[in-house]
Amino acid sequence: MVLVVFLLTCVVVSYSVFRNAHKTLKEQSREINKQIVFNYDQYIQSIIQMANYMQYRTLNYDLEQNQQEIYDLFINSADSRSDVFAIALFDEDGAIRVGQSSSTANMPDPQEIKKSLWFYEANKTQEVYHFFSGVMLQEGSTYNKSGFIISHSFRYNEGGAEKMGVLVVEMNLDKIGVLKSLTNLGPYGHILFIDERDMLVYSSVDIKESHAKEVYRRAVREDFGSYTWTIGGRTTEVNINVLPYTRWRIVTSYDVGVSGQVNSQILVILAVILVGSILTAIAIGIAISRRISKPIDELREGMDQIASGSSRRHIEISGQKEIVSLANTFNGMMDEIDNLNAVLLEEQKQKRRTAMIALQNQINPHFLYNTLDSVVWLAEKHQSESVIKMVTALAKFFRISISRGCNIIGVKEELSHVLHYLEIQQIRYLDRISYHFEVDPAVEQYQMVKLLLQPIVENAINYGLTDEPVHIAIRARLEGDLLVFEVENTGYGMTLERIEEVMSAMRDANRKEGVGLKNIYQRIKVMYGARADIAMSSELDEYTRVEMRIPCVVEEHA
Repeated sequence: MVLVVFLLTCVVVSYSVFRNAHKTLKEQSREINKQIVFNYDQYIQSIIQMANYMQYRTLNYDLEQNQQEIYDLFINSADSRSDVFAIALFDEDGAIRVGQSSSTANMPDPQEIKKSLWFYEANKTQEVYHFFSGVMLQEGSTYNKSGFIISHSFRYNEGGAEKMGVLVVEMNLDKIGVLKSLTNLGPYGHILFIDERDMLVYSSVDIKESHAKEVYRRAVREDFGSYTWTIGGRTTEVNINVLPYTRWRIVTSYDVGVSGQVNSQILVILAVILVGSILTAIAIGIAISRRISKPIDELREGMDQIASGSSRRHIEISGQKEIVSLANTFNGMMDEIDNLNAVLLEEQKQKRRTAMIALQNQINPHFLYNTLDSVVWLAEKHQSESVIKMVTALAKFFRISISRGCNIIGVKEELSHVLHYLEIQQIRYLDRISYHFEVDPAVEQYQMVKLLLQPIVENAINYGLTDEPVHIAIRARLEGDLLVFEVENTGYGMTLERIEEVMSAMRDANRKEGVGLKNIYQRIKVMYGARADIAMSSELDEYTRVEMRIPCVVEEHA
């Protein structure tokens, strides 16, 4: 019987692994993408630090009196990095004043230099470093995919007067390729860099390869975010981010199918080991069962009686000394449980209340980071109206979240908190989210535990937002002395079996699935007791609805 239970447990665990494999791989893809963006961010900062150092050193010299020292500075700076083709300084008329590398031998006419976009942008916005893909100094403005340049306004002294020019650093793509090799994206994974003109700056694989070509074709039509695409029969996780300082997009492609195959192979190996272990256990069990089966059955029977609520608290057994010792240990354990039961129950209640307060006060750093990142992106796009709307909604969102330390707020405030959250998400996802509220005015006179609805709405967005836009409906009404809230999304919907799995995980405190819904369920049970509940319903390809019921509370309490 024990072996059967063990086998069934392993089957359930294996099923759970398969069921959650895709979610785990998506999370793995996002973590890899974060590391990649961090690596390239550090690389870009190192280039900027080199240019800042050259600016600092150059201001200590005069170009007429210290021409050799400045020239040596430019040479040493270029030679210190293998990814630098050339470094040059142009005056405000487009004439080269200091140059390093053979690039300066075929330098265009100063008037052509002044017409160059990199020269114009450096003078126009002097405090910003400007990145341009494929523009090589010796070729003027000819597009070339073998490198990129960085331009920035540059101050220098000449004849005792401070002048303004343009510093240009010409880079190759060697270092970008080296950084890619530090990250394992799988045999079909790759990285793309796309500039603000939707031109390809860099590809870690041959762009003519069909998979990479299709990723590039789709990526130029999207803004930053995470996407799951099926390309050539392979499921691909694609993450698009803006590379800091450059206004370029970095696209990472991670082949989920390859990792899934590896996981399947591991499960097969584990299954073989499991079968071997079971056969060995059966052989050993048969050999010793005749010697210990009877006293163990007596011990088990006594334990079952106690577990079923029998008034019997001790087990008296005879037989082998190991079994007798086990029975005595069990008896001592039962005495200890009886002595500590009241204390443990009180501690458990206190821990649950403490956990509820901690959950209410918890601010999701990823939500805050993503929102601020969206604000930066909108600001770069000069969408000031959207920036103002998002920042205002964010301020109101956190004002209600904090709510002066109170755990109980008005139903109207809770619904307003959800509204601000939806406003932020609607701007962030570029109006791919729509919503509406259906609220009975009678509910606004009541109080409720704060931060109950927003996590449900967040789940509705996360699971409803696919290739198609999602619509969220929030409803609130009275049914007798109960407040009833509904959150509904459009989308694929859920089967009855899947709903039962989610509800089972929500009610089981020992299971780790469905953390968000489980936290809400536990909080309303702690605060409102047995009358509080959560239910789910769905229709495939139509909607999924989460319903929460809590007792009406008029007076406010801490």
